[in-house]
Amino acid sequence: MMKVLIKFALIIFLSSSFFLNASFSLDKHHSNHISKHKTEEPKTEVGYDLHNNIVSTRPVNIDPECKLNKKVYGWHPYWYGTSYKSYDYNLLSRISYFSLKVDPKTGNFEDIHFWKTTPLIDMAKSGGTRIDLTITNFGAKNNAEFLQSKKAQSKLIKNTIKLLKLRGADGVCIDFESVPGSMRDEFSSFINKFSKEMKGKLPEATLSLALYAVDWHNVFNIKEINPAVDQFILMAYDYHTASSKKAGPVAPINSGKIWSPFNVKKSIENYLKKGVPASKLLLSVPYYGQEWKTAKSKFPSKNIDHITAKPR
Repeated sequence: MMKVLIKFALIIFLSSSFFLNASFSLDKHHSNHISKHKTEEPKTEVGYDLHNNIVSTRPVNIDPECKLNKKVYGWHPYWYGTSYKSYDYNLLSRISYFSLKVDPKTGNFEDIHFWKTTPLIDMAKSGGTRIDLTITNFGAKNNAEFLQSKKAQSKLIKNTIKLLKLRGADGVCIDFESVPGSMRDEFSSFINKFSKEMKGKLPEATLSLALYAVDWHNVFNIKEINPAVDQFILMAYDYHTASSKKAGPVAPINSGKIWSPFNVKKSIENYLKKGVPASKLLLSVPYYGQEWKTAKSKFPSKNIDHITAKPR
């Protein structure tokens, strides 16, 4: 077991006994954080340190005998400044810079933040850790608009390849959330096009795809996109959210007789049945919980008001 400061500087990375691979993240509120920081964005990573009271120190008590025997994937949010100074890259297979948000109309990025200059990339490389760039597009409207524009898609792929080459990065992580089910074929076509064009320019580059805990609208045509995707990252969290009618576990392994039938085990089984190869599946585990005001102290209990998401 090892501790690493990654997403929101509070993530724990563990080796997975379930699959050959494992990845760990905090919560799905990144779009809110991106929006929050957009109007107050400091010009430098050091500025972010000061703005967010980030104290970065090198890891201590690292066991030199501790070696990776699984794939461990982490994300570094740009708004956490130089917190990457605390990461133990010897125990990270791959780290992804989170994130560059897509303008769905044009395929340009709204901001590349510190990608051109961040020492994170050089530090990771020196530690033997591969580097990804996460690109995000959130919301049904934004995804529908983008997936209907071949021009925007081509522009995004071109922009991404340029940025990967600029820093000698190893691949991309695509995190498109709330893709409409009606866009299933268009989404598959985009993933295949992205992979083909990227690998045409960068043959060794890899494409990772974030999967929803529950694919409510049948967005992912695994059979169609599997050849184009190098690893599928299952976001196995937010089974209960701020808007849930009842307070409940963020990532229940099983449901028992109390909770809804949706849980981590079922999500894993469903994606394996859909055709995701176990060797490509990374399990993303949360290290946070939700705090609610409830109608009673026993569970399950009605959610009267959501208070906050609390990292551990």
